[in-house]
Amino acid sequence: MRMERIGKHVREPDVLHYRMNAYRKGYAGLPTEYIRYHTALAKLEAGLLQDEYGFNILRERMVSDGWMDGMQVLELIVETKLLRLHRLRYQDSTGEFMIHCPSGGWAALFIAKDLK
Repeated sequence: MRMERIGKHVREPDVLHYRMNAYRKGYAGLPTEYIRYHTALAKLEAGLLQDEYGFNILRERMVSDGWMDGMQVLELIVETKLLRLHRLRYQDSTGEFMIHCPSGGWAALFIAKDLK
């Protein structure tokens, strides 16, 4: 049985939602619970992608998301069945992984052949 992608349809727990509202309004810093919550979602999503496409995860690490707000996201180095290496980075705003483009930058995983 194929599980559905987690994606952006998951709403964080109410307590975390209220803390994030305070952060967005400038009343508090970025809650560490937010990073832990999205790391757990990213690991679930990575497992679903791995089951679907059969790639090997060679490296897993937390990296800055680039906005200089303290947010850390899960980044994976994966090897596909065709022995191609790809960098995947989780995006907390969409709840999905992005793939690093050879020319630079990141793109959504729209095309399944990217991971085959």
